[in-house]
This record gives sequence, structure tokens and C-alpha cells, in this order.
Amino acid sequence: MTDDVEIKIVHDDAEYAQAMAVRREVFVYEQNIPENKEFDGNDHGATHVLALCGGKPVGVMRIRYFNGFVKFERMCVLKGYRKSDISERIMQKGMEFAAQKGYDKVYGICKKELLSRWKKDGFSEIPGAEPTEQNGMILIPVCARLPEVPNVLTMQTPAEILNAREGEWDTVGSGDVYADMRRHMQNRLQEIRLLKNQQQFAQSENVRQRVSEYKPGLDPKNPER
Repeated sequence: MTDDVEIKIVHDDAEYAQAMAVRREVFVYEQNIPENKEFDGNDHGATHVLALCGGKPVGVMRIRYFNGFVKFERMCVLKGYRKSDISERIMQKGMEFAAQKGYDKVYGICKKELLSRWKKDGFSEIPGAEPTEQNGMILIPVCARLPEVPNVLTMQTPAEILNAREGEWDTVGSGDVYADMRRHMQNRLQEIRLLKNQQQFAQSENVRQRVSEYKPGLDPKNPER
């Protein structure tokens, strides 16, 4: 059932509508959460991770950004797919995505009965954080460290990568763009070394010229002496 699964970052209106449809099915129709509470106005400032099985939207999670950490929320999977590993794959995609953006911590709140499953994904209860109640559910604050990933985005990352679609930074241009970036940096370092060598050569030539022009017994400030 879950062999043909794609976990992706939502990029366009059609994928966004699919993500919202999954949430409406689970939270509004199944769990009877009022629609105005489920769709709280934060969706347009968030990233959405969407699971497709055979092209059908079956799971989703929302990521929001705070100072030094991200928040995973609104994660759900359609009823017929909950015994699969889709929720774990959604979580993993979100972790890798947030880690590449430079975050190292993730915060979440999970239903008390789902705490053991979140712990399998590396989460633990936050010391001193009190459980909260939302829509009749007891929710436990949890957190996890995000994995270390290569090619974390920084302000030194080439602009063409930073301008790419979210989550597709590794596919910019042809070939391995990070290999291109490393080659660029190596070439730049070689240019700097060459420039330094040229400057040192010019300085040494200047010294040799002065030595060749030096005449013992003459005061360089007053050559006639």
C-alpha cells in the first residue's frame, strides 16, 4: 500500500489545496475540530510537508519558524494509512528540511496517547513545560535535536541556491551544485594564493633592484657624499 509514497514540500496552489484537504478530513470531519480553529491564519506563513501515495494526498505536517527553533504541528495521516510508516517519513523529511535551513532544535506538542510514537522519532518531554489542553485534547510539549546535515544554508551559500525553490537546493543547475561551489571556492583560493605570490615576487624584485643600485660608501639620502 505504501510502496509508491512521495514525501515533498508543498510548492504550488494545487499541492497546498491537497494538504488542506487532508487536514480537513482528519481534524474537521473526523475529530470535529471547528474549521476556524483548524485553519488559524498561520498556514500562509508556514511550510507544509505533504505525503502522496500513488499520487493521492494521504498525510501532511506544518512547519513554523521561531527564534532558534522550528515548530512541527498539524501532522496527520488519513485513517487507512496510519499503520504504515508515512508519519515517520513525514517527520524525517521535516527534520532534514529544517536542519538544512540551519535550525538545530524542533518543538512540538503531541497528544498524550501518541507520546511513545513521538519518542521513537527522537523527541522527549520538555522539563518544566506543563501539558496544555486544546480542543478537548491533552497535549504534551516535546522537543528534539535536529540531525546534522551537509550543505547547511548560510549567507555564504551562492545566491542561485538561496533563490531556489524550498527543499530543492541540491538540484540547482546541472550536476552537483555543491561540488561546483567547492570548485569555485578552491579556484578563488588559488587566485588569492597566486596574487600573494605575485605581490611577494614584486617585493623581492624591488629589493633586488635596490641592492643592485646600492653603492658602498654612498649615503642614499645624499648620493654626492
